[in-house]
Amino acid sequence: MEKKALKMNDKDNVATVLTDVKEGDTVSIVSSTGSLVDDVIAKQDMTFGFKVSLEDISKDEKIIKYGANIGISYRQIARGDLVHIQNIKSNRISIPQERIDTMIKDLGI
Repeated sequence: MEKKALKMNDKDNVATVLTDVKEGDTVSIVSSTGSLVDDVIAKQDMTFGFKVSLEDISKDEKIIKYGANIGISYRQIARGDLVHIQNIKSNRISIPQERIDTMIKDLGI
């Protein structure tokens, strides 16, 4: 089964995986019109709906999805990495660190 992720805006530095992805899988990045725009090698397992990094992202850099800033990285994120609570701080909600630690453990990330 082909692995795909959706990049909604040209400015996005993350894409949403459309299937479960295993470490080492090649993920085809498609635009909102369905055109192939890139391929990325997954560096971790990812569950449907999670984000994959489309580029190397430095600490304290904006995470862009749908052309909007959705958060800030709090560590280096490599191209192909899972982008989630273990490496970004959301602009939308403030989650206490204890809860983040529990979620990371529960998700196995």
